[in-house]
Amino acid sequence: MKILCTADLHLGKTIALPNDSSIDETKYSADKTWYNIVDKLIEDEYDLLLVAGDILDKSNSPFKSRELLFKGLDKIKKYNVSDKKIEVVFIAGNHDGDRLGKIMSQTEYDFVHLIGLENKWERCEIKGLPIWGWSFDCDEYKKDPFAHKSVKQINDDKYILMVHGDYSAYDGIYAPMANSISSDIVKNSIITLAGHIHKKDIKGNLYNLGSPQAFDFGEKGEHGVWTIEVDDKYNLLSEPIFEPMSSVYYDECKIDVFDYETGELLTNIISNQLLSKKGSGEISYFRLIFSGRLSKDKYRAFCEEIQSEDFQETSFIRDDIYIEPQKCINNTLADYDLEEMSKQDNSVGIVAKMILAIDKGEFQKDYPDFYEKIKTESEAFVSDIVKCIGFESEEDLLYRIKNNLIKILDGRSKK
Repeated sequence: MKILCTADLHLGKTIALPNDSSIDETKYSADKTWYNIVDKLIEDEYDLLLVAGDILDKSNSPFKSRELLFKGLDKIKKYNVSDKKIEVVFIAGNHDGDRLGKIMSQTEYDFVHLIGLENKWERCEIKGLPIWGWSFDCDEYKKDPFAHKSVKQINDDKYILMVHGDYSAYDGIYAPMANSISSDIVKNSIITLAGHIHKKDIKGNLYNLGSPQAFDFGEKGEHGVWTIEVDDKYNLLSEPIFEPMSSVYYDECKIDVFDYETGELLTNIISNQLLSKKGSGEISYFRLIFSGRLSKDKYRAFCEEIQSEDFQETSFIRDDIYIEPQKCINNTLADYDLEEMSKQDNSVGIVAKMILAIDKGEFQKDYPDFYEKIKTESEAFVSDIVKCIGFESEEDLLYRIKNNLIKILDGRSKK
């Protein structure tokens, strides 16, 4: 049996795209990805589609969600008139809540199975293969789905689990299940498929599927779908195979400007370094982190250029490579003698010592109070807890601290 696995379709959700009037937004929509998945099911002759929640996006009206979902299901229905038949199993995520059940009750698709409603585990059987699923029936659920008493019903020898929740959390409002990802119920499954966190990850027998479509810079790297195949005895024939599908590839990229020359087009330097970093999406969209040391004159010219109106309005680079210039991070450094400057008994010396500490990987040890203060302030700005993108990494935080210290050092050195 050939099975396509995915989660977090978020039909109708808006995707962050470059500021370019030539881009057809519908071509890069979450809905288009859903239709591409349907086409893949048909063209590659899959037997089963498993979707682990957040099929809808709660920002849309029920009518809009219904229209987008049914357009894909109608195509499967038409295909199922032939000798082949694709079965579909859904569970509801926190964005679906009770909406998905209400929408699916408005029509009949005999090949679609929505299981696990009312926050309890429910079984369906596809060609003899037991599939157990757990669904949200509201926007929040603070308990571990694997702690629900209905999990005791799972007593098949071979089975697939589908669940939507935060596999990385021990508490929270989105079905925290970190306590259970290494439990026997997961270990004994053929595979456990999880949705909610929009990044692909594997924890033992649990596959966090990630979203098939990346939506913004919080979802960096490749996004796509997974294929699993089981034999007649429901054993995996091979390791699950990931296939990129997202139409947009988001990432951060460090650009070394060591060869920057005053008056040269900065986009040439960027273009040459980004070509090898393109993703599989039709658009590769980057936020840049500039690094490298320049002479004082070149450094100031470079800083002026990246702040200029011309550069700030640049988005297209070449070959469907785009950048977001407004969010560039400048970690370049004028070619100061930091060791010598650090000997000064003034503000310049203090700042030089701090930059050297970052370069040596000793900043947290030498300036623990300062680091913890900035880290706490950073965490206070985290707002997208729905997708659990998380806080700044230690590396990102140090980059930002260094960037601000460099600005201070440059300002002091001009005096």
